[in-house]
Amino acid sequence: DGYLELNQYLKITPESASDKSVTWSSNKPSIATVGENSGIVTPVSVSPDGAAGDVTITATSVDNPTITASVKIRVKADVSSIELDKSELKLVNDGSEKSEGEVKVTAILPEQATTKKIEKWEVAPAGVVDITPSEDKMSYTVKAKNKGTATLRVKAQGFEVYAECTITVTDVLVESITLDKKSVDLKLSNPASEKEKSTVTISEILPANASDKSIDWRFTDETIATFESKDNAGCVVKAKAEGTTKLIAKAKDGSEVADTCTITVTAVKVTGITLSAKTLALDLPKGPVNPTNVKVNTITPENAFNKDIEWSITDNTVATIDPKKDGTCDVKPAKGGTTKLIAKAKDGSEVADT
Repeated sequence: DGYLELNQYLKITPESASDKSVTWSSNKPSIATVGENSGIVTPVSVSPDGAAGDVTITATSVDNPTITASVKIRVKADVSSIELDKSELKLVNDGSEKSEGEVKVTAILPEQATTKKIEKWEVAPAGVVDITPSEDKMSYTVKAKNKGTATLRVKAQGFEVYAECTITVTDVLVESITLDKKSVDLKLSNPASEKEKSTVTISEILPANASDKSIDWRFTDETIATFESKDNAGCVVKAKAEGTTKLIAKAKDGSEVADTCTITVTAVKVTGITLSAKTLALDLPKGPVNPTNVKVNTITPENAFNKDIEWSITDNTVATIDPKKDGTCDVKPAKGGTTKLIAKAKDGSEVADT
């Protein structure tokens, strides 16, 4: 490492010698030279195979050339840099050959470096790629794992010398989603039936090699319909109330791509109401008035969704009514005369009996 001045280490005896001068020589000038009079050793190279170069430097007495002293010197070359075959690697997270790559160490410099090995490697941050090194750590197989950017870093053995490769992983974004239905009609009934539900599935997601095919399902109006189940393959929608809403299947990969299906919910309406009596003859007693209870005998169809009844009377000066929680109605006479008791469906069908 640099120069070495040997005269400072030279000791000549006896101290009283009249001529203390020496000449210096190297047995391997190709590895290191020495100044004949100065004793300054200059490194030239290490051995051809890159190993440490050993050289013997000899001091010879000018006064008596038979008197010599030698020192063995080892010349070593430190690693100064590492070269990779690429400084940047771009991968696509699609599971194809584009999702894999390789990074190789092409050189550890200088050529005469004593140690030309990789001590260790690291990749940060974790989770973007998987790295598989070769046994000698001179090449690295890289496989995309998640979208992001990571850095592969290798270190020379015995030296604080590093080389880096930036690895970028991109996703293949969804370009289109196709549902198997564009519209669905659901029917509310009481008791409930299978017509309240329907399955909507994903027919196709393009491109086929899209990195993330996860689906976000939602309704534009959650009061109309709900999900009985859902996953990335499809969903089961269930009616909640009459109306129209849109079912949206949207890609979760940030592409904003979506497809929609119109969900229309209707209810089975009442088509007929029959009261327990068609006429009532009510007497006006002199004492307390006991009510007469009127019931709804039948409501058709049996699976009508809303069987609630609204009771009313056309002339409440003739008789008064008291609707009950059980769906019946008490009627009391108020004065002589004629009036109509009306039992009307509350489901908007306008069906009634009197």
